[in-house]
Amino acid sequence: MLKARQHAAMVTVLGTLSVFGCSDAPLAPSETDQLELLAARATTSFVAVIRLADGAPVGTSKLTRNDNGLQVRAQTSGLTPGNVYTAWIKPAGMGPFFLDSNVAGGSGKATFAGSFKTLDARTVDVEIIIRSHGPNLPGTDQTSSPGAGCNPCATEQKAIHPAP
Repeated sequence: MLKARQHAAMVTVLGTLSVFGCSDAPLAPSETDQLELLAARATTSFVAVIRLADGAPVGTSKLTRNDNGLQVRAQTSGLTPGNVYTAWIKPAGMGPFFLDSNVAGGSGKATFAGSFKTLDARTVDVEIIIRSHGPNLPGTDQTSSPGAGCNPCATEQKAIHPAP
């Protein structure tokens, strides 16, 4: 109720300013402003994470696109408990680029998240790649390099987000 009163008071004050000639500018955004707001809005897509060995869906990948780049969140299962996994983002014609790393829990599940800046975020196909680095090997760089500390390394899962 308080917010309704505050809104009514604000409308009254703004209306009063216009009546007294303090501003003759319209209160609604211009068509240009509205187009800029539409361009800044994010779009989101959801696709299955697929196990490459048999094509089975094992999780979900969420990709959010806006003018500043891409944001990813992938939840997956069917991983080997205790193994190190990395997630990579591969916009078409680029990369892949490191996104996140995780050690699969006892249930074989893991979540990966990250962001990537690119000028063509709204128009590019994007692959999310999940790579296994085998059991955790202390003293290696298994969490941020595509081939380091492999025991062995292999691409196990993938999600593909087509351009809208």
